[in-house]
Amino acid sequence: MKVKILGNQAPFQLNGKKGVGYLVKTQDGNFMLDAGSGSHSNLDLKDYENLKLVLSHGHYDHVADIENMLYAALTLKANGIIVPNFSIYLPEEYKDKLEQKILVGDLKPTDVAEIIRYGSKDKIKIGNTVIDFLKTTHSPDSNAMKISENNVSLGYTGDISTDDIEPVADFFHRTNAVISECSLPQDYPKQLKHVRPYDVAHLKNLSKAQSVYLTHFFPTENPENYLKSCKEKTDNAYIAHENLTFNL
Repeated sequence: MKVKILGNQAPFQLNGKKGVGYLVKTQDGNFMLDAGSGSHSNLDLKDYENLKLVLSHGHYDHVADIENMLYAALTLKANGIIVPNFSIYLPEEYKDKLEQKILVGDLKPTDVAEIIRYGSKDKIKIGNTVIDFLKTTHSPDSNAMKISENNVSLGYTGDISTDDIEPVADFFHRTNAVISECSLPQDYPKQLKHVRPYDVAHLKNLSKAQSVYLTHFFPTENPENYLKSCKEKTDNAYIAHENLTFNL
């Protein structure tokens, strides 16, 4: 399993950085987790040949690039560059919003992509790759997810609240790595809709995950400060730098 960080800023972007998105390559395909603004521009051309976009929830900073990706797939197909095999998996609570929102001229999403809705108790199983979901409290449609291939697994929190730490840690039990949102600096007043570095450290320690990668940074903050705080409470913590790649 190979992981590439496509972007790590939210809810908006500054200084040329990309919104949140993560590409997980397994033997069964290319799985893109969320599609924040600009994240698709860090995909390679061949990634579209077998691309499955899995959305954690429908907030705009996680879905903004869908329209660009649909248009890219259409253009690649129309010009005979490649024949994209593009699927979009979205929470069942997001019903009909995609079709209502995303129209490019006469283009419908289903013209270039298969649209599949999942429930929090469903599994996506393609070959030896399995994605499991866990309902979280950030929004009515939000989910954490765990992607596994053989004996290797990666946890992705999506957006979570402090109330989600214990159930998500149990869901991620002994994963090889966790990609965790860390929206708020440690000195920011506590709120329930997002987490801070100490929360991420607590999640990593409870889950017994081997490592954690911090992401979903507020654009005006320095990610190194998030990481410094997190490392006060745990080890093997890293910044999910844009274009960072690692193998599991």
